[in-house]
Amino acid sequence: MSNIYEHTQKGKPLFYWGIPLIAIIIVLVPFAVIKTATGKSNSIVLGALLGGLVLSLLIIVPVLLWAGLFLSRLTVWIDSEFVRIRFGFGTWRKKFRLNQIQSVTAVRNNWFMGCGIHWIGSGWLYNIAGYDAVELTFQNGKKARIGTDEPQKLASAIQSALKN
Repeated sequence: MSNIYEHTQKGKPLFYWGIPLIAIIIVLVPFAVIKTATGKSNSIVLGALLGGLVLSLLIIVPVLLWAGLFLSRLTVWIDSEFVRIRFGFGTWRKKFRLNQIQSVTAVRNNWFMGCGIHWIGSGWLYNIAGYDAVELTFQNGKKARIGTDEPQKLASAIQSALKN
């Protein structure tokens, strides 16, 4: 089965690599400020800060790193039966049956819709970066938006696949 369309949108490197670094900085800055202000390191304060650093390194940073990798790319491809999407390096996948799609429209998301996978009131949003998307309206009235950096091309490819 050959693909009618395939495209990978890449996320913003600063976003997905910067988040873990910010988490580490958030833990280290208070330590430096307290040490400088007091002139000595209080063992209780030092223990609490080191505990926070360990928590950050063992739990928060890996979770944020996974989220960054998850949001590093969004691949969309269309074959004769489905519109398929894949986040990251295959961590999460979703497919929509072409025969269930009623219409396709290139749309622009509001800034507050953000990125990731979540409900936006009118349907589900699948997005990693930017404001452009393609809105799928299904025969049952439900909707979904797929973020893309080439909305017209994706909309045309889905419309073309629907005609076949």
